[in-house]
Amino acid sequence: MRAALRQFLTVALFSVGLASCGGDWGPENDGDGFGDRDDPVRSDVARLALHQGTNNGTGATHERQVRFLRDQVSYEDALLNYSSDDSSAQDVDFEEFQLLLIDMGTRSTGGYAIAVSDVYEEEGVVTVELRYTYPEADCTVTDADTTPYLFLRLETQLPVVLSEEVAYTEC
Repeated sequence: MRAALRQFLTVALFSVGLASCGGDWGPENDGDGFGDRDDPVRSDVARLALHQGTNNGTGATHERQVRFLRDQVSYEDALLNYSSDDSSAQDVDFEEFQLLLIDMGTRSTGGYAIAVSDVYEEEGVVTVELRYTYPEADCTVTDADTTPYLFLRLETQLPVVLSEEVAYTEC
């Protein structure tokens, strides 16, 4: 019986010792390398608004959309929906850049806008922070259809996620 108890205690102590190996029982930032996490490194991503406006110039109505344009032909075709000709299209190197079309859709008045708050890369993913501005009910606005849009070029080939925020103009 004593031998069995001694063997059980030996195995139990060995198991506890083995289980605690590699465990981090101290605070997260104690410098022992276990469980310590550095804050993710966040870096800005270059961006450029190629085209932006509130009137599409074609008279066509649009639904709200965010689209990735994957090649020059898609870009020029999309631009025709916002301009009477594609002569303002720029050459985009789609091996180096990504191009987003952000469209708030056709609105019955003015006072709407799209803004890019920030674009950054963190842990291999690019986040585009967008702000959609709407007029408050008591604002004086243009009484005409508008279509706020933005063609945004990003200097990255990493995956992109959008963070969207709505703000209201105080009048």
